[in-house]
Amino acid sequence: MRRTTRTFRLALALTSIGLSSLTVTVVATPALAAPASASTYTVVSGDTLYGIARKLGVSLNALLAANGMSATSTIHPGTVLTVPAGATAPAATSGATGSTGTTGGAAATTHTIVAGDTISGIAARYGHKYGAILKANGITLQTTLIPGRTLIIPPGGTPAAAATPAQPQTNASADATSAKVSTVVAYAQAQLGKPWKFAAAGPDAFDCSGLTRMAYAQIGISLPHSSVLQANRGVAIDWTTQEIQAGDLVFTATSDTPGVIGHVGIAIDAKRWIHSPRLGDVVRMGFIPSDAKILAVRRFVTG
Repeated sequence: MRRTTRTFRLALALTSIGLSSLTVTVVATPALAAPASASTYTVVSGDTLYGIARKLGVSLNALLAANGMSATSTIHPGTVLTVPAGATAPAATSGATGSTGTTGGAAATTHTIVAGDTISGIAARYGHKYGAILKANGITLQTTLIPGRTLIIPPGGTPAAAATPAQPQTNASADATSAKVSTVVAYAQAQLGKPWKFAAAGPDAFDCSGLTRMAYAQIGISLPHSSVLQANRGVAIDWTTQEIQAGDLVFTATSDTPGVIGHVGIAIDAKRWIHSPRLGDVVRMGFIPSDAKILAVRRFVTG
């Protein structure tokens, strides 16, 4: 910054102190520029405070502090938020965003949850692994999917817009399928904690195939009371190349008969199932066995 010095000689009648003149030196500096206005982010449908903080590369606390908000504050599409200092995602901070919720590069989209939706099902619909959906929305496999809630679908998958012209009929069929699967899963969940009993199919106790038989009876599908026979029904799914979906029956061997189907459970998503394991145990929820331990997967509800 260049400094300019100007000298003024002032004649002063300061005879009382014996001075006839005084030299004053003034140093002029350029005026400081006004601070640039803070970057802003305009909320779009499906946004959450946590998700916005992730987009902008800042902590949730920093975003809340910059806007005088708390973690329970409500945001609505169109709300303009101040971007705190240190944001590392410039493309997401430049004023209003597009209707897809991102600016620049590939666009994200959103999905509104309906009854029967699962994370794995939503991920498959948009051509993603379920982990990408979880990360984009700051949720886990244990998060309850509430109908009406909007999820962010990150870019990189197959967009919903790629659906065929018969979209309304396809959606109606998908909703009906989801509702049936939801009914099956809900029945299985309602039996959690009930004891295992050989050849029992409720209402107070179940063996493994008795549980799956009664769950599917809720939607009018009749299955035999045998895991081996059930494994010959429905549509075969290659679990090594296709993701297991809610409602699928997963068949494994027992320790007494390795390599031979002797047990079955109902998948509630890509990773977890509900089953009635053995004598002395109860109907429980757990993780689906590894691919190497699965002997068959069958699907009984298709869109």
